[in-house]
Amino acid sequence: MTDKAKQANKGLLYVIVLCMVGLLTTAYFLIVSLNEVKELTTHKDVLIRRLAEEVMAKKELQKEVDSLKKILEVDKIQPISSDVQTIVKP
Repeated sequence: MTDKAKQANKGLLYVIVLCMVGLLTTAYFLIVSLNEVKELTTHKDVLIRRLAEEVMAKKELQKEVDSLKKILEVDKIQPISSDVQTIVKP
């Protein structure tokens, strides 16, 4: 009877050890996954900041283009003076 009890305790010990190994493995992969999520979040934040900078730069360039278009429209409206016409014509 004692041999059967020892075998049962031995089997229970193996089950407990296997459960502990499983828990440690799960904890390791959970920690690795959390670190990857943090890295990806940081990378996402950097990309969002870069995109915001690009959008602001595009808006500034668009303002400059609009102001240059207005200047060109004003220049088209004004006739060329006679002094410039004589220099331009051969």
